[in-house]
Amino acid sequence: RRTMNDHAAQQTAFDSELLLSDEEILQLGVAPSLVELYRRKHYQFSFGISSWYEHLRYHTFRSTFLALTFEEATALLNEHYAHGGRSSEGRGSEEQRKATLAALHERIAEMLQEFPNGAFIKLNTRSPKDVPLDLDPQACPDLAEHLKQLLAELDAAGTRTPTTEAVAFIKAMGCWMEIVDADKAMMLLLQSTRVVEDLGKCLNFPAKLFEASITFREWLPEVPLHPHMEFRGFAHKKQLNALTQYMSFVHFPELVPIRKEIETRIREFHDSIRDRIPHSSYVIDFYVTPERVMLIGQCPVSSPTR
Repeated sequence: RRTMNDHAAQQTAFDSELLLSDEEILQLGVAPSLVELYRRKHYQFSFGISSWYEHLRYHTFRSTFLALTFEEATALLNEHYAHGGRSSEGRGSEEQRKATLAALHERIAEMLQEFPNGAFIKLNTRSPKDVPLDLDPQACPDLAEHLKQLLAELDAAGTRTPTTEAVAFIKAMGCWMEIVDADKAMMLLLQSTRVVEDLGKCLNFPAKLFEASITFREWLPEVPLHPHMEFRGFAHKKQLNALTQYMSFVHFPELVPIRKEIETRIREFHDSIRDRIPHSSYVIDFYVTPERVMLIGQCPVSSPTR
């Protein structure tokens, strides 16, 4: 009989070519006390959209990238803290910060001209999808009105339940994330805790090591209206080993009869593109339409230590 110790002895620590050694990090000029922080940051950022987009551009949403400067990231971070009543990092005056953000606003507006039907924006790593969860409905009447409309449709159909209410909220939040102007883009970037966390990871290190960008992705209005067709897979050594709903906290009964079909389609799609994926172990997100399977994005399996 195997014991827990036997299983533990057979386990191997997760490793990746993206996990830099202490020596490699120190050679970059990172302080010894920050080596582990840099290793984790580098590992996470190695899965950003720009790392795989050119390899898989015909299988995902059309995207463009706007590189942020160290000064712009600092200004975003400090402005976020200022609105939250916290002191800023002390880098530059308020006047300088406002000027930097105004210039970034103009750069974003220019990029949005490439997306006349709207865009979804995010950092190269994570999106500001946490913002609508924290918004006061009174400050966001369009989101509140859309949710009210979706709930009224459920009432009219006699299908309103706690589950369908949750789905309606997911749909309303997803639709609200459409960006058509730089004002809303800046608001999302400045209010998002996820964005600030990722920018903060970059700003822990010298400016010469700074890397961050804003990703603009083509808006497809049907995507947020079909949250049940988003899925998350887990792959190791390019082998897809597990698959789940992206919205795993909601039951979608319509998926039950097509479960095997969905699994087959996603597995076949993944196997057709895996040789183009520049990572060996990854979490990968899919969107399934009647006509095709699309790649949404990838992220790291975890943030392990060496």
